[in-house]
Amino acid sequence: MTKAAGGGMFEAAVGSLASQKGASQGVKDFGAMLNEHHSMANQELEALAAAKGVKLPSEMPRSKKKTIDRLARADGQKFDRQFVKEVGIKDHEKDIADFEKAAGETKDPELKAWITRTLPNLRKHLETAQQLAETTGAKPSSN
Repeated sequence: MTKAAGGGMFEAAVGSLASQKGASQGVKDFGAMLNEHHSMANQELEALAAAKGVKLPSEMPRSKKKTIDRLARADGQKFDRQFVKEVGIKDHEKDIADFEKAAGETKDPELKAWITRTLPNLRKHLETAQQLAETTGAKPSSN
């Protein structure tokens, strides 16, 4: 739960940044979608954690803050490419793998239900980012 909360805070914040700073309308729209979807998922997760007595972090991980700071310094097409590659593709590939693993491992039916509700949006985000990669030139490196 704590990892998902930190990641969700990051995705909402970086989505807001992209909705303002994106050079292309596609990146701006994608950023707005990330902000909206991850903010809603975070609210649901906070309610679930509170009901279970789990304390979630109040801030995103430091490494994620550094990513936002670095992206904030990029401009124009460079911002779009970095955002799509790092956040849209790499982060969402990792998030999907983590969520699928957690769905198989968790014994908590409510947490499993939240994961199951959240996964389709993560997959939609990845698919959108892969489409944007075609137009922004943000081909992920194969590492």
